[in-house]
Amino acid sequence: MRSSPPIPSSSHRGRSDARPPDHPAEAMTEAATPLPARNAAIYERHEHHILPYIGDAFSAPGERDLRVLTVGVNAYVGEDDWPPKPEWHRAWYEKRAHRFHERVFAETAVLAEAVSAADRFHGLRFEAPRCVCVSGPTQLAR
Repeated sequence: MRSSPPIPSSSHRGRSDARPPDHPAEAMTEAATPLPARNAAIYERHEHHILPYIGDAFSAPGERDLRVLTVGVNAYVGEDDWPPKPEWHRAWYEKRAHRFHERVFAETAVLAEAVSAADRFHGLRFEAPRCVCVSGPTQLAR
């Protein structure tokens, strides 16, 4: 089996200053903070935001989990719904409220199956919705 090069660290991404942590202890603290909490802190910088759906595997990953981040927006906020509630987007995926949500999980599974055939990801398993992170809009404006 062929070895793949290591994936570069991305622990500094999402920080407002876009630079790596200054001290190893800061890097360890940031890495130890679960993705949902780090993500929520970024989104909460905006007055009107909708939190993404983040499956449990991003907070408590299993040794063989193949975690997949999908990017897309399926949110509409009308005048009657303003201001938006941060939990809407996340709850739609948890409840699989609309046909679109089931389709996102199904299409992500197809992608994950293809990716898991690569040497680097061989033996990892994908389980929706546990291994999916579905992003939503960071900020909504009127």
